[in-house]
Amino acid sequence: MSHQRFVDLGDSSSSSSSSSSQILKDMSTQVLENVVSGNDGKGTAITFLKGTYSGLNGWKDKNRKLKKGSPYSAVIVQLEDGTEKKTRVKKSSYKKRASMETEPLNFEEAMVAQHPDIAKTMRKLCQMLAECKIKDKVAFMDIFAQELNDAEALQKNLKHHARWRDVEF
Repeated sequence: MSHQRFVDLGDSSSSSSSSSSQILKDMSTQVLENVVSGNDGKGTAITFLKGTYSGLNGWKDKNRKLKKGSPYSAVIVQLEDGTEKKTRVKKSSYKKRASMETEPLNFEEAMVAQHPDIAKTMRKLCQMLAECKIKDKVAFMDIFAQELNDAEALQKNLKHHARWRDVEF
């Protein structure tokens, strides 16, 4: 004959059990509400400019808030394999993504949109130039245009050794 021993944990067990079940119920209700309402936490669409997720797209995470004054933002990253990852990144590591419905207005906008490495290099150059406090941007643009003309001439002189990039516009 086997004997079973039961231990009465009293009210503390039942209150702990009921509070745990209440927490689970609240969490499942919140998840269900998010699924039904389509609220998956995705806020403003962003593009990552630097760091681990450079070149990838994502969203600001509306469901998570970091401490006020924090240099980080809660984000959702769209990884290359199609999965999503919730993490935090420095606020300087991303920018608001341009609307996908907006077509490039000219060839140059299409070039920058289709070649993220060029866009990244332009941002880096602009950050470096901003450190110099350029006073006359028009004069600087003339200098930049001359440098671009020189680079185009060099590119044409490379003939069949030149690297050319395609741009759809």
